[in-house]
Amino acid sequence: MKKSKGEINLEKYDVLIVGGGPGGSIAGKIAAENGLKAVIFERGKNSGEKNASGVGLTPKIWRDFPEFMKKMDLPSQRVARMCTAHLTDEKGEIISELAWTPSKLNTYKEAREFMTVMVYRSQFDKWLSELAVEAGAELKTSTLIMDVLRDDRGKIIGVVDESGNKYQGIVIAADGAMSTIAHKSGIRSKFGPFDTTLVVNYDFEAPVDKIDDIIGDNALHTWFGPLYPGVYHFFKKDGFHIGLGQWFGSITKNLRTYLDTCIRSPPVAKMIKRLHAKPREFHAHMLPWLQYPFKTFAENVMLVGDAAGFPCPLEAEGIWHAMYSGKLAALNAKEAIDNSDTSAEQMKKYELAWQDSPLGEEFAAGKEFQEFWAGLPFNTEKIGIMNDLVNDALNLFTGATSHIEMSRMFFRHLRDEAPELVPLMRKYTLPYLGRIMEEELTDYSPLMGILDKMLPKKDKRRKN
Repeated sequence: MKKSKGEINLEKYDVLIVGGGPGGSIAGKIAAENGLKAVIFERGKNSGEKNASGVGLTPKIWRDFPEFMKKMDLPSQRVARMCTAHLTDEKGEIISELAWTPSKLNTYKEAREFMTVMVYRSQFDKWLSELAVEAGAELKTSTLIMDVLRDDRGKIIGVVDESGNKYQGIVIAADGAMSTIAHKSGIRSKFGPFDTTLVVNYDFEAPVDKIDDIIGDNALHTWFGPLYPGVYHFFKKDGFHIGLGQWFGSITKNLRTYLDTCIRSPPVAKMIKRLHAKPREFHAHMLPWLQYPFKTFAENVMLVGDAAGFPCPLEAEGIWHAMYSGKLAALNAKEAIDNSDTSAEQMKKYELAWQDSPLGEEFAAGKEFQEFWAGLPFNTEKIGIMNDLVNDALNLFTGATSHIEMSRMFFRHLRDEAPELVPLMRKYTLPYLGRIMEEELTDYSPLMGILDKMLPKKDKRRKN
């Protein structure tokens, strides 16, 4: 119907979801399943179209969304049952490799079976958005939300798109690290230079049979060394992506240069050659990496996923976090609609819900986790010390020297390096142990005494 001059083009919904990624799609799906009229605004032609490369989906997604995750069958997916960390030296050569598989301590089936399932975001996000539409949510693609909509009293009542169309309803912001909604609503301004990382990665294609034969289910790799900040290396069915990141406030060198150095290093270059891999694309994107999320709500507004700063403070994984927070936001929107209450007090129930959930628990040691990564794996000056220490410790089990003498040499070296190692332990290890034991570890003086005692005394029975 044609609108008369001056008439406002206003569409009313129960829930307006800005962003069609995992958090937005799950919010739309849950809202629709609970009888709400929900719409998802996606700026791309399809959900996932603008997302960088691939991702590793953790078992927690199967634990918390079993009804549809068990049906996932995407062309790119590859199960990673094993994770391998490669420790390298100043020439880029491997000096140690550590590999592990799922722990038997895990309490549910999927967590005991695999580490991650690798997929391309373009496939995964599109699949999730289709599930949301099947549940009854509306999906508006190629739609960019530019502002929040306020009433005459200044209260936020909806959003406005780039064409000036207005939409009324509870706003769930799933619009990423540079969230327009977070800024326009006054919840927060931009994340700071030590709250956000710049991530760069290359995507490679490779023959499926080559990856099957050479990589198999050992599809989750990391590289740590003094030539580059920590590198992730994820294999999917027909290719892989390899990348790294750094907090904006710590960037002193072009990150692509670091990544190129890793790719040209002997072990990585050899792996690429053996796989007959060829580069497809280069990506760069922002990723929040906070010690603890900032405020995540306002009157009639909730932030989820990257917009809320939810990526894990240990390894920056954010898909489960987005999906889980999207679910909590949708459930709170249902309660708000039922109670006809979109006040800040009602929206705060969402923040209290995520804080008192497995999502909130992820940030219980967020400060310690973030400082560990910044101080060691992402610190090219310090990581070499730790790599050598790990390698020396593993050499206790070799036969080049008698085991007792090798042990003595190791502990002498450990004591000699104590002036540098102890501050690292004090800053990056003990605080986390204290967090686990729920008590503050403040007395570090025994450490030097322990190192002294580790050094065996000279056997007086031996002749000089």
